[in-house]
Amino acid sequence: MDAGCGCAILKIMADLTQHIHELAQEHVDGEHFASQDEVLVAALTLFKQYQTHQRLRDRLQLASDQLDQGEGTDLDSDGLRQFFDSVKTEGRSAIL
Repeated sequence: MDAGCGCAILKIMADLTQHIHELAQEHVDGEHFASQDEVLVAALTLFKQYQTHQRLRDRLQLASDQLDQGEGTDLDSDGLRQFFDSVKTEGRSAIL
């Protein structure tokens, strides 16, 4: 890697950092947040929730595919309640 390439990467990183700073500052200036740190915390919290929802969607798709292939399990009302209780517990722990 030549020195020119390294400089280009540093410039891109500096531009990106400046862009993120400006976006965060817009929300502070717009009185949505008290500081850029609050903006970052909110963004990361939303991203974590997005990832959790994506994992749940993936699991639902897998379950749907398994049902389509006849791989389902019959559950009585107690078994179904236990299943949903475990799903709720897992979902809540992933969000917190």
